[in-house]
Amino acid sequence: MQMNNDEMITIKQFIITFIIVVIIVLGIYFFTKTFVTKEESNADNDVVDQSYINPEIAIVGTMLNKGTEKYYVIIYDATSDDAASYAKLLSQYVDSEDYVTTYRVDLSNPMNSKYVANGSDINLKADDINDLRFGDITVLKIENGKIKNAYDTIDGIEKEWKLS
Repeated sequence: MQMNNDEMITIKQFIITFIIVVIIVLGIYFFTKTFVTKEESNADNDVVDQSYINPEIAIVGTMLNKGTEKYYVIIYDATSDDAASYAKLLSQYVDSEDYVTTYRVDLSNPMNSKYVANGSDINLKADDINDLRFGDITVLKIENGKIKNAYDTIDGIEKEWKLS
């Protein structure tokens, strides 16, 4: 069986077109496999809430309303150079046998900025919460929603928490 010239040209064009289409499809496949990532989905299609509110962190405006009878509030600027030593002090207290619930207040938080003392105008025992001013570090002992004692030195804090 003899094929004429037109049939040969048509068959060659079909094969070339077929090969080009296969190459393009394979190229798209490998491109998407390489650059498109599959997102992990939960088996139950539940929405995973990644927001977290740390109950140990407070702001000055709510630090007296924590609902427990007796607790401490440690107040310092978490961006200060001494923040790591203050956090270590708190960590030592958390590990101690005498631990009482302790909340942290970060003075670098903009909601607490009006309570930062400027120079020597520290006021740790005010009747009105808006009159309070804190220095580098302060620990307040709170009982029944009122400030019972205030400590603004490392030695005083260590003595109160029985760390020394």
